[in-house]
Amino acid sequence: MKRVRNTVLLITAMLMLIIGSAVGVHAASGMTLTVTSVTEKNATVKWNAVSGAASYLVAYEASTDTGKAKSVTVNAKTTSYTLALPKDTVYYLAVGAKDASGKTIAYTDAFALAALPGKVTGAEVARWNQNGTAATLNVKNNPAPNTWSGIEYKFLTSKGKTVKTGKFSSYPYAVSGLSSKQIYKLSVREYIVLGTKTFYGPWYTKWVVPEPKLLTPKIASGTKIKVRWRKVKGATKYVVYGSTNPTKGYKKIKTVSKKKSSYIVSKVKKKKLKAYQNYYFKVVAYKGKVKSTSGWYTGGHIYYRYS
Repeated sequence: MKRVRNTVLLITAMLMLIIGSAVGVHAASGMTLTVTSVTEKNATVKWNAVSGAASYLVAYEASTDTGKAKSVTVNAKTTSYTLALPKDTVYYLAVGAKDASGKTIAYTDAFALAALPGKVTGAEVARWNQNGTAATLNVKNNPAPNTWSGIEYKFLTSKGKTVKTGKFSSYPYAVSGLSSKQIYKLSVREYIVLGTKTFYGPWYTKWVVPEPKLLTPKIASGTKIKVRWRKVKGATKYVVYGSTNPTKGYKKIKTVSKKKSSYIVSKVKKKKLKAYQNYYFKVVAYKGKVKSTSGWYTGGHIYYRYS
């Protein structure tokens, strides 16, 4: 942190030297700098016109190129400038007003600029808490190279009702006030704060399909077992899988309607169920082609006996 602070101070001093700031001439003399737009490639800044100015000197330097500041002079009628911003680079920019003799009569403070990082490339709910009321949110993105950026998120129901919104700057991030009994449409986007303004990147959207909670199976007739689960609101179908091993070898048994919350299983891996054999099941919920993470039933041994 100390190294970063020293770099900023060094760059600021260099910009002030280029502009030609003098004792008794301050940004407080009425010259201010604001950001009007930011894209993934550039940023546009503007400043207020200064009485007596014959030209303006725009000086800027990348945080990765200390000591290599550049400058450009624009006429007195120009009060804005667009700076190209390479990816993952912070620039510092300041503007000085010059009179006809070339003397600095006002200048702005050095301003930090960075391009929008672009669209988030992925997001997922990594896990739910035991009660199914809070989830851990992970986001795959290209973070802005400074401390003024973060992620904005919103959870909507499958019918489009917003149920949760917020912002965070570090992750994984725990989001409360949700329910694992419901499918959500998750939207996330990155934002960057420059001065007093916040600029947003494009939204990334995906379906979040919680795993169905499996209920205790029940013996049906003979060697058949009734697999039961708790419905997930918004699901379009469920797929039942079975195995004789709790961690591998699961094979599809049946695809069932969204209206169902149980299925009677008579075969696993195309073989009839046998007495004294352990069977394990999982049920996957779908929203269109998007599936949930596995919902496991590993509640001990399940025995079957012929009557």
